[in-house]
Amino acid sequence: MHFGRWAHDDTAQLSGPDIAWVSDWPTSPNEARRLLSALLRLLTPGERARLLLALATTSSSLTSEGVLWLLDEGRALPRTGRHDVALVHAAAAWLARCPESEGHAVMAGLWQDVVALAAGHRAAALLHINDFVRRHGCAPSLRQPLAAELARLSPHDREGEPAPSAHGSGPYKRKAGAALEPPH
Repeated sequence: MHFGRWAHDDTAQLSGPDIAWVSDWPTSPNEARRLLSALLRLLTPGERARLLLALATTSSSLTSEGVLWLLDEGRALPRTGRHDVALVHAAAAWLARCPESEGHAVMAGLWQDVVALAAGHRAAALLHINDFVRRHGCAPSLRQPLAAELARLSPHDREGEPAPSAHGSGPYKRKAGAALEPPH
């Protein structure tokens, strides 16, 4: 990883058009996300993925704008079937427990990411979306596609029971929760 060239006085000087200066203190959440995006570009894709996933799973103050930013940043990463899936699942889990006003702002963007996942990786995210829809409803344009995707789930996935991962490292899918109810 290259952070810049060393000057004669042994201080690192960052240079280049895409370098975000830490001294440019953000004045708004959007500005903070823009600066963080620029800083993330200095990391390898794997490092970016791990950092984004850590933010998605540990931040207690995520807003709909923050979740959408995390999803946007995740879309810029190479599709590996690991961090991209985990990031979408983390966003869907956030949706399942967020306030109604925040959730509707995220629903469309999250839905596109969920249906872009391989069929075997959608179950947990679909069940989290279904939890939100059962509590708060959703736009009519999403009800039928959601019901169709839910109908394709295996009976095991419909119950929301944990399923072991392919690597034997424990549950990969959503932990047991409410039984599946199709959206009305």
